[in-house]
Amino acid sequence: MKYLVLIAIVALAACKTRQSEQACDADFDTFFRKFGSDSIYQKQHIAFPLLSQTQDEDFTHLVDGHIEAKNYYFRDFTRDNDSYQLEIVKKKDSAYYTQMGVEGNSATTYSFANKNNCWTLVAVRDITE
Repeated sequence: MKYLVLIAIVALAACKTRQSEQACDADFDTFFRKFGSDSIYQKQHIAFPLLSQTQDEDFTHLVDGHIEAKNYYFRDFTRDNDSYQLEIVKKKDSAYYTQMGVEGNSATTYSFANKNNCWTLVAVRDITE
């Protein structure tokens, strides 16, 4: 009976490892399509507590904060929106996805890092002018 339990534990660990490996995408575009449309996948690929930078009420300084997993809500990056323009800057181990207000008065930048061929959202910066 002890051996049966041990075999079950080893099998579960191997299965979980395989699922984790399948959940990562080395290519940012492939990753981002999943990240932008799947709420569960999105939450699994965020470094919590997520660094959040916003402007103070006078719009003069950035204020660092953190978003906990329980306070995070899904962001749908797949829907078209005429109220902002997109800019994506991709590097080897980082990527920056920026939504800029059409009127030029706001921008939100999502910073991603690639570690061990797995992309993760590591920070959000929200600026309003």
